[in-house]
Amino acid sequence: MELNRNMTNDELLAINEVKQAIDNGKIVIIDKVATSNPEYTNLYFIGKVEGLASSNTGVSSLAAQLLGWNNSEIYMRSIQNASTAVANQLPIGSALPGTIRVVDSVEKAFDNQTSRIDRDGNHLLHNGQPIYRSTEICTIEELAESGHFTLEVTEKVPQRSQQSVGADVTQQTGNVGGTQSSSVNSLLGGQA
Repeated sequence: MELNRNMTNDELLAINEVKQAIDNGKIVIIDKVATSNPEYTNLYFIGKVEGLASSNTGVSSLAAQLLGWNNSEIYMRSIQNASTAVANQLPIGSALPGTIRVVDSVEKAFDNQTSRIDRDGNHLLHNGQPIYRSTEICTIEELAESGHFTLEVTEKVPQRSQQSVGADVTQQTGNVGGTQSSSVNSLLGGQA
């Protein structure tokens, strides 16, 4: 199975194995990229995100239905830094039990991150501050316990210079802290 991070979500979801794994509650590794530190590798994931508040889109539930949007789920991506030794045991296309959590903040998650904009090019603000969106991988249990952390859009500002507000977030990133609770082999259900 040929996968990479440059493929569109539609292209990835057209691959039956990927779509099936995601629809069965897993996240799928779509690419691996070495970092500047050879001890670590970035793993690129795609998964189904459910339970985001539709109020952040500015589109009513009825309008979303007429547009053919499913307000309860969206396919998103996340990047997770991994030990290269672990990453080498996880082939591209591997499906892992887990999900993707959405995290909004008024602080940037990484250098050069730009703030959210809506489909009309308006910058989305929370109490006068730009909203920055990132993602992180987590277990289904962790998401059930903590949920997504989204900020309410309290203001939409017509597009200005990128220095003052920012532009669309083009890369979703995230890290999950904590200790490794299971081996790579158990993550893959004996596939490694």
